[in-house]
Amino acid sequence: MQKNNLKDMFVYFLVFIIALLYYLVGSHQSKKLLILFMSYIAIFIGLGDMIGGYDRYIYGAIFDDIVNQMIGGYTDIEIFNNSPYRGTEFGYVVWNIIVAHISSNRYMFIFLTTIVMYVLYIKSFLEYFEKYPILCILFLGLFFYFTITYMRQCFSVAVAWQGIKYIWERKPLPFFLITLIAFSIHNSALIFFVFYFVPLKKYTRQQIIVFMVLCFLLGWTPLAQFLIVSSDEYTGSVSRNYANEMHGYNMMYLLEVLLFLFILLRYYHLLPSDRKTLVFLNLFLGFSSILLVFSRFVQGGRIGWFFLIGLFYIFSYFFYHYNVKKIIRVGMIVVSFLLFARITTGWAFNLTPYTTFLTNGYPSGVREIYEENEWDERYTVNKFYRPMIEFK
Repeated sequence: MQKNNLKDMFVYFLVFIIALLYYLVGSHQSKKLLILFMSYIAIFIGLGDMIGGYDRYIYGAIFDDIVNQMIGGYTDIEIFNNSPYRGTEFGYVVWNIIVAHISSNRYMFIFLTTIVMYVLYIKSFLEYFEKYPILCILFLGLFFYFTITYMRQCFSVAVAWQGIKYIWERKPLPFFLITLIAFSIHNSALIFFVFYFVPLKKYTRQQIIVFMVLCFLLGWTPLAQFLIVSSDEYTGSVSRNYANEMHGYNMMYLLEVLLFLFILLRYYHLLPSDRKTLVFLNLFLGFSSILLVFSRFVQGGRIGWFFLIGLFYIFSYFFYHYNVKKIIRVGMIVVSFLLFARITTGWAFNLTPYTTFLTNGYPSGVREIYEENEWDERYTVNKFYRPMIEFK
C-alpha cells in the first residue's frame, strides 16, 4: 500500500480552506458566490481520475458496456433490457444511454453526471436557503466526499431534493413524480416517499427525545437488519456482507446525533412554526433517527442522505440567528472541519495523489485498487482513446 502524506492530501484540504475564506470575506447572500464555489468543487470532482476507487470503476464499467453494445448495433431497447438495472432502477439505465449517445468515454460520463448532480444541488440551495457560506461548510463536512464515491445514490438525492417544496405546498403529484425519478436512479429513495405524510407540526422536546430513544432501541432489534437486507440496494451476497458489517455500536453515528440534537433542542424555541421550517425540521429529525436505527451497519447512514438537507437548513438558521452563542457558530465550523479531515485522512488511499483525466497515466488511489478493478488499461495509456464527444 502506498504511503499518503499531507502534501498529497493538501489539494482536498484546499477545498475547505477556500470555503472558509468564502465565509470570512465573501457576501453571505451572494448567489453568484454560491454558484461559483459549488461549480468549483463540481469541476474538481468531475475531473478527478477515478478518485473514490471501486465505485467509480463500477460506474465506468457499466457505461462502457452500454457503449460497446451501441457500437455493436444494439438498439436502445435491447441495451435497456440487457442492463442489470433494468428493473426499478430504470432511470439510471436511461441516463447512461442518454450520455452514451453523445460520448463514448467513461470520463465524460462521470464528468457530466457530476455536473448535473451539482447543478441540482445548487438549484436546491438557491431555492431553499437565503445565506450560503455556512451551508457550504456543512456540506463539505457531511456530504462532499460521498458525492465523489457514491455518485449514483448522491445523484438520486439531488433529484429528490427538487421535490421538497411540494411537501409544504401540499402538491402530491409533482412530489411523487420527482421522488419516483429519484427512486429510478437509486432504490434507497423509496424511504423519501413516506415523508410526504409526516404531519407538519412542531413536536415538543419530550416527544423528540422519546422518539430518538425508541429509534436507538430499534437499531438493536432484528428489524433493523431486516430493513437493510430487504432493501433493493443490498441484494444477494452484497446484502449479506453489509448486514454482517456489525462491530458493536457505531460510536460516530451516536456522537453525531447527540451533538446535532443537543444544538437543536438547546435553540429549539427559536424555530418558527411556518410550514417550510417544519418540513426541514422533520427532515432533520428523519436524518437523526435513521442514523440511530441503522448505526450498527457501516453503510446504514447512506439511507439518511435524503434527509440531510434538513440539518443544513436548521443549522444555517441557527448560525445566523442573533440569539445563538458565538461558541455554537464556531463549533459548527470546527465540527465540520473535523468530519472533513477525518474522511480526508481515512480515505486518502482512494483519493491521492489527486490526478485528473486530462493527464495520461495511472489514476488516483493505491495501485492495488487499480489492479483489482481496471478493466481497460487503454485508458491508462490514453485517457481519450474513446472520443469525449461522439454523437450517435
